[in-house]
Amino acid sequence: MRFFLMIIVFLLAGKSFSQKHNFGSKSELGVMGGVMYYVGDLNPYHHFRDFEAGLGLIYKYNITAHFAFRLTGLYGKLTGDDSKSTASEFRRNRNLHFRSNILEIGAGFEINFFKYRLQDFKHPISPYLIFQVAYFHMNPQASRNGNWTDLQPLGTEGQGSSQGGKRYSLHQIAFPIGLGLKFNIARGISLGVEYTFRFTFTDYLDDVSKNYVDPDILGAENGPDASYFSDRSLTKSGPGGVNTGSQRGDQATKDWYGFLGATLTFRLARMDRCPFNSF
Repeated sequence: MRFFLMIIVFLLAGKSFSQKHNFGSKSELGVMGGVMYYVGDLNPYHHFRDFEAGLGLIYKYNITAHFAFRLTGLYGKLTGDDSKSTASEFRRNRNLHFRSNILEIGAGFEINFFKYRLQDFKHPISPYLIFQVAYFHMNPQASRNGNWTDLQPLGTEGQGSSQGGKRYSLHQIAFPIGLGLKFNIARGISLGVEYTFRFTFTDYLDDVSKNYVDPDILGAENGPDASYFSDRSLTKSGPGGVNTGSQRGDQATKDWYGFLGATLTFRLARMDRCPFNSF
């Protein structure tokens, strides 16, 4: 539902922006689709592992032949699973997993290497760089007997209990940076391929960052689900058969995620010919 509302907002915003400034002939509106993946505590090294589908919308205003403003909306899912690790015995024994839906809205710029104009074939192709700032909403979950549970309210590393601070926010900021290649396939229609990775300020895309806390105290204060999802180790090596105080994640690094996909954009006509005037 949120994604369809975002589509309506983009269409109306593109119409309103072009109508107010008469920028229709320099504006593009389109869609993008591809795959998303995550790198963090549950997948520290491998790109394009456990990738999931990502879909979105894109609006561009071509300021010059080398420079364009862009506004994007992206919806997809990130996943990670310790049990799939083939190189780390620590991760296989830790036995954590997660999934998280991501809703992202970003704004920034494209810088074309060559002169590029969507409306003609004199300058029909260019590689480009992408620099954006984005807001995204996440919600890490884990499964128990096929039932998926939101992890942030549980405070699996002691958040919201006497063993930790406040719960991390599900609303975060990221910096998408990447590169792409676009080319005209018809007058006013462009096809592009791009890859962007996102630096974030959170280490909790996967709900994993610091050390294990006391499961008995956590269970008493945050509930039995918090204790269960906090420590799913196959073998608990700590004193008394618990892992309290030992490493659960790596808080020295932040999590990040990437998107690889294609874009298809259409030049908006001037407002006296704009198809969105019927809205």
